[in-house]
Amino acid sequence: MLRMLILVICCGVFACGTNPEEQPSDPEQILNDFETAWDNQDLAGLDACLSSDFFYELPSTEWYDYDGDGIIDTGFGEELYLQFADGTFDSADSVSLTLYGDGHEAWPGDPTGESVIMPRQFHLDVFYPDSTDESSGEWDFIVRPEGEGWIIWLMELRLDS
Repeated sequence: MLRMLILVICCGVFACGTNPEEQPSDPEQILNDFETAWDNQDLAGLDACLSSDFFYELPSTEWYDYDGDGIIDTGFGEELYLQFADGTFDSADSVSLTLYGDGHEAWPGDPTGESVIMPRQFHLDVFYPDSTDESSGEWDFIVRPEGEGWIIWLMELRLDS
């Protein structure tokens, strides 16, 4: 059951504005767009928000061979994340995501000092025809400037106990 919730969490769909050509002008805006897109279930928008080297990092208790290659995965890259999202939204009636928190600070893992970390509490409901999956926890978003805007390139999941 917990593994299913992890998949549901990983399958959220985000959009960066209504026009994929638009890029968020600051790191706070990308998370606003991200949150809005859960409700829109916009896979193209999700793809627009994630960098090509995006990685979704899982807590060690949730490591599993998600892609079936015989190797335990500590998280997923953009391609697998988008596949999970596509599968979830094919079967879900609707999705509701709420992010709590604000602010950001320089991420120490970036020697250029350009990337920022944005910890956020979340609550996610995925509504299916006969059931609802509900989960909450904390995501650490690492965002960086790219082109004329900002892009998400790392998410780390921490579940509530």
